[in-house]
Amino acid sequence: IAEKLGIDLDYYFDILPMDIQNKYKSHNITLTGEVSELLKFVQKTITNGSLSKLFWEKDTPIREDKIQIILENLMEVYFYNKGVDITREALLATGKVDFKLHRNNGENEKILIEIKKASNPYLKAGYENQLIDYIRTSNCTNAFYLIICFTDKEYKKAINFIRNNIYTDSYHMYINISILDVRKKIPASKRKTSY
Repeated sequence: IAEKLGIDLDYYFDILPMDIQNKYKSHNITLTGEVSELLKFVQKTITNGSLSKLFWEKDTPIREDKIQIILENLMEVYFYNKGVDITREALLATGKVDFKLHRNNGENEKILIEIKKASNPYLKAGYENQLIDYIRTSNCTNAFYLIICFTDKEYKKAINFIRNNIYTDSYHMYINISILDVRKKIPASKRKTSY
């Protein structure tokens, strides 16, 4: 049914019945689905663990190139033995995309990942122009636009960005906008209680 209707089940994976999830995951999970799972895992590790500390140098957010290094290492581990080639700063005709992932499993899957800090003045242009140019020149059908948030204000900005920048043209429709929330955590000993 999914093939006949042209539905990408990765978008609906979490709401599928468990028997279908198990069958689908073991045979048909796409690179897009795996990148989505990786980003969920990274966010969970940031939220529940100490990974968020790598995104800060004292009280200053790290630069975008250092974010790329962290994510590159996480991807290398996550995709180890899964036949996925990861290229950082991949040169395309119009510039360098932050990451290009490629898996040749008969379907020749390619995914682009572009990272922007929420504070970047080119946040909208990166989504509307830069990533679209990369998609066109690389013949990729799926991409991720990853917004990194360091403050509450940036997080609200990212949420509003997603609400206001959903397009259904033939390119934007296949861009997954994701947020990586690396806001500093307040230690439990310093949090106010609500008893």
